[in-house]
Parts: sequence; C-alpha cells; structure tokens
Amino acid sequence: MVNVDKVVTHLEIGRSLGIHLILATQKPSGVVDDQIWSNSKFKLALKVQDKQDSNEILKTPDAADITLPGRAYLQVGNNEIYELFQSAYSGGTYDQTGAHAETEDQTIYLINDYGQLQAINKDLSGLEEVETASNETELEAVIRHLQDVTTSMNVPRVKRPWLPPLPSHVYQSDLVETAFQQLWDDQLKPVTLTLGLKDVPEAQYQGPLELKLNQAGHVAVIGSPGYGRSTFLHNVIFDIARHYRPDQAHMYLFDFGTNGLMPVVDVPHVADYFTADQEDKIKKALKRIHEAVSERKKILSQNRVVNLEQYYQFTGNTVPNLFIIIDNYDTIKETPYQEAFEAMMTKLTREGLALGMYLILTGSNTSSIRTPIYTNIKTKIALYLFEHSEITNVIGSYKKGVKDIKGRAVINDDDYTQFQIALPFKPEEGLTYNDQIQNEIAVMKENFVGDMPAHIPMMPEKVLRTELEKEYNLEDIVTKSHQIPLGLDFETVKLVRLDLNAPSIVAAIKPIEQEHLNDIIINHLGIYKQQETVILVDADENMERFSNKVTSYYASATELSMIRKGFIQEIEARKTGKRSCEERKVVFINNIKRFVQVTGVTEDEVRRLFNEAPTYNIMIIASGLYSDTIGAYDKQSKMMTRIVNQAVISHKISEQEFLPVKNQYGEPELKTRECYMVKNQEYQKLMLME
Repeated sequence: MVNVDKVVTHLEIGRSLGIHLILATQKPSGVVDDQIWSNSKFKLALKVQDKQDSNEILKTPDAADITLPGRAYLQVGNNEIYELFQSAYSGGTYDQTGAHAETEDQTIYLINDYGQLQAINKDLSGLEEVETASNETELEAVIRHLQDVTTSMNVPRVKRPWLPPLPSHVYQSDLVETAFQQLWDDQLKPVTLTLGLKDVPEAQYQGPLELKLNQAGHVAVIGSPGYGRSTFLHNVIFDIARHYRPDQAHMYLFDFGTNGLMPVVDVPHVADYFTADQEDKIKKALKRIHEAVSERKKILSQNRVVNLEQYYQFTGNTVPNLFIIIDNYDTIKETPYQEAFEAMMTKLTREGLALGMYLILTGSNTSSIRTPIYTNIKTKIALYLFEHSEITNVIGSYKKGVKDIKGRAVINDDDYTQFQIALPFKPEEGLTYNDQIQNEIAVMKENFVGDMPAHIPMMPEKVLRTELEKEYNLEDIVTKSHQIPLGLDFETVKLVRLDLNAPSIVAAIKPIEQEHLNDIIINHLGIYKQQETVILVDADENMERFSNKVTSYYASATELSMIRKGFIQEIEARKTGKRSCEERKVVFINNIKRFVQVTGVTEDEVRRLFNEAPTYNIMIIASGLYSDTIGAYDKQSKMMTRIVNQAVISHKISEQEFLPVKNQYGEPELKTRECYMVKNQEYQKLMLME
C-alpha cells in the first residue's frame, strides 16, 4: 500500500533536491488527493473505468470515453496543454536493419467468389539474403543497448533502494565454513544448523538463516514433492557432519520416500538407514531409541541436571547428539508398525530436547502427522504447496505464500522469514553430485579415528559357521567357556550358546530339524572330547557316524540297559566320594523317549539324572521330538521337563509347554533353522548355524 504522506512530501520538496516522482495507479480514488494533484505538473490518463476516475486525474470526464488501447490524454499544468495522443508501443519485434519499414507489399490479389484474397504474383526476390527473424522486442533492444553503453563507459549501476531477489541456488559454502577438518573439535558445541539464505526486506538484510536447536526444537518441513524436501535434509546432514565428529553426532535416516536419502547413507555419522518395508529393522531401531531415552534420563537424574548441556558443563563427559531424520513422513500411515512408530515419536518430541535427541522430518501435508507429535514440534517450515491453503496449517496465518521455486521456503518465526535452502556442494566440472558426496565421505572416514555409530544388527539369510568363525573363536567357546555355539539371536545378532554347566533338552517338531540340532551339538562335543568325557547314547541307532567324535558310544538295547545302571552307579560313587567329581562327563541321549522305553528308566531315576547328577559334574543333554519330550504326558517326561531349566525348542513359543508366555497372537510359523533358546524363564529366538 502506498504511503500517501510520503508521496506528498516527495512532491513538495523533491524537485528542489533533484528527486522526481512518477506515480502510476489503476484506481486514482483514495490515492490522488488535492495535494498530489496540485503538486503534479504532468497528468496522463489512459482509458479509465468511469467519469469519476477521469475527473480525479484531469478534472474532466474525457478519459472515460477512450476506446482504443494506448490512446491517452496529456494535461500540462492547469490545461496549459491538453491533448489527445496515441502512446508508443514498445512490445513490437525489433527490426535491426530497418528494412521492414521501407518494404512495400507489391503482391496483387484476386478476390474470388467467396470474397477471399488469392495472391496472383509472389515477390521471391531477396530470398538469398533472408536472415532468421529475431524475437527481441523493441523495449528489450533499448534496454540491451543502454546496458552496452553504460558498460563501455564504465558507468556505475545506480544504487537500488532494495536488495535483489533471492537466488534460485544457494550453496552452503557461501554461508558458513564447510571444511570439516577445521570444524571438528573435542569440545561439544550446541547444535546450530545453517538452513539457507534468508531475505528480510523490512531490515534490508540478506544472510544465513541459522537455527539453534536447543531453542528452536524439533523441525518439520512440509512441501509438495519435487520442491526440495530431500535437498533440505541433505543440507542438514552435511551441516551436522561438517561441524561435529562421528562420535559427537549420530543420525538415523528413515527414508520413506523415493530413496532421496540413499546417497548420504555412507556418511560416517549415520548409524543406520531404513526404508518403509524394513519392518523388523525399524522395530529394532525404535527399541534402541527407547533405550537411549531411558539411559539419558537416568544419566541426568544421577547427576541432578536438567539437560545434556548442563551435564557436559558439570562432568565434562559428552553424550553424542542423536538426530532422527525422516523423509516423507506421510508413508507411516500405510505401515503395520504405525502405532509403535508414532508412540515413539510422541515420546521423542516430548522428552528429546533435554536429552540431546532431535527430530527432523519432511512431509507433503500436516494431516499425516499426529496432533501430539506436530504440537511438540516448535519449528515449522513450508515449501511450495500445490494446495495453497495448506500453508495455513503449516505455519499459521500467512498471506504471501511461497513462490513456485524449488528450495524456496518460509519459516514460522516472528517475521515469517523467507529463505532459499542451501545446497551442500557447489557444482564442479567433471563431477556429479553423487561423486562429490562420496568424495567427501571418503575424506571424512580417513580423517576420523574412533568409534563410529553402531548399526542396527540384522539377521543374514543364512548363518554360516565359516562366517561365525571370523568373528568368534568357536573352539575357545567350547573348551574354555564350556558352551556350545548354536546360532545368532534375532534381536541382537549375537552368538547364542548352550551351557554345558547345566542339563538341557533339545526338541523339534520335524525330524529334519531335530537331526540338524543334533548334528550341531555333536560336532561341537567332538571338540569338547579333547579335554572332557563325552558319551553318546544313541537309542535311535542312527548316529554311529559320530562315534569318532565322542569318548564312548552306546546304541544296542543291551548297551542301553548297561549304561542306565552305569549312570546310577556313577552318581552313587561320586556322591560317596569313591570317585572324583572333578572329571566332567557330558552325556548326549539321542531320542530320550526310546531310551526310557527300552531301559525302563523310572521317574525317580529321571529325577536323579537331571537333578542330582549335575551336582556331581555329570551333564545330560536329552534330545527328541517335541511330542516325545516336552509335549509328552508320561511321568518320566513330565519329571524331566519340570527339572530342566534350559532347552532348545524348534516350536512356536506361543504353543510350547516348557515356559509359560503371554499370548502372542499372530505369531508366524517358524522357518527352516529358526528355533528358541529357553533358559532361566526367559527366551530368545535364534537362527541355527549351517
């Protein structure tokens, strides 16, 4: 809106100072008052809407009767000159040679019966001199010529009363130092992000837009696809990576869009990268984030401080800042883990700031973000939106809108500041954007010595013994720790072991899975045989191939009856001190049910084998199908299941009877090589090695 008082002031005193005013308006009523009119010498009136508007300018109604475009009245002073004239049109095509103006059309036309013109002759002269027509207008030509003249004469550009528009491309290196070698420091500084180049017309200022996260809080960026959401995150990720070492800032990247964050997955600060279809991996990440919240709250409580900044000042110890970065949050509504994810984000946005945990997300609209989460996000940024009214939902009442320019944004500060998102790299000849990313990542890794953020462990398709041997010394685990390696835990992807210091049951639903379990255990007992006595009781008579891996092998009915008596005698001898208990004996019974049937082992003898024998360093491993062991109803099986506190079970945990568990509705069937390790009233799912 024009400030009329300032216009009047310019009119009254401007001419004496060499300042001249040209005022143009579509509707003079309310703008051109008596003071403006009396201080204006020249009045021009083109076609106006009505006679009242004409009277406001000329004090006559004539301009309301104009019908032709460009026709106007000129009034000088108080009708010293009053003329109707045709104003010049500068939008025509510029004729540099002037030949067109001198050319006369010599074509002769015949008017046919339909009243149409038909050319009888055609002037084809000068075709060899035809030049391509220019689309430059006369106005553009004049401007170009003036620019050429002022440049050749070194005439300085007139100082503008306003700053130029924001550029469409801004680079991080033009706004802030980006050489991470100079920025990485032992001292942990408060997190400050440089988002881009801001424009503050009221203050006639353009400069870096900085965001101090301990004050600005979590950040939400809402914009239509293709307008810079992923670019915003790229800029933030590299801004963090360049200012903080990998042990000072950990990032979790949730890429729910079209792989926009894939190029930055190798940044050393990135703990892990997730896509929307990685349900198990995301659930593990949510668990880790939950544990981080609990652990950090405990640290603050123990040191009686309210945030990590005070904790650092008080103790000098650093806890890395943790950034949860989500691209295209809208996808959450389409996932099976929506409820768990949103619950964690609600907790994070509510408690995270004091704990050094920050959420930065992007989305296409606010409706996809639950109200408790969006309410806890303090800083909101709007990019260009196809639905223009959506900007009100993002940052509140804002009438200007955001220009249809990629990377242009407005932030919900007091002034609704507009800014252009910075790009992390300037273009370099011969290098693609991805090349620049990978080059800097490689240099970062070379320059950092220390612990990187831990990845979320995930189970491989197959657990191969050869791969385990690269990470674990399996032989030492057997001989020194008295444990048998079985496979990897699904949750931690750490080695799961069967303890040889306690009796155990090994049971599977399918014979083929039972056989695989037996093979793993016997092969490791072959190593254990080097220092301890290992006895294989083969009631099924199908494991003779392993006889060379054990100290003693018994299979026939006669041998089974003999070994039954031998067990009891050995227990008595050790109990009375006739034999030393230092020598450990590990007994593997293949098909415990058949062994009981063939030998007639009593309920009391089962009690002694599984309860009393371990006291005297005799350990029993009872193997058999689930229906013949844990699922059996005979007294001996019931006694064994009651006593034993350790079992490997290839059976759905919700349906087994060894350990009571809460109902797990919808538990999927176990796949090949999957089973459970149950010990001390706890269980863990594992995949057996091959």
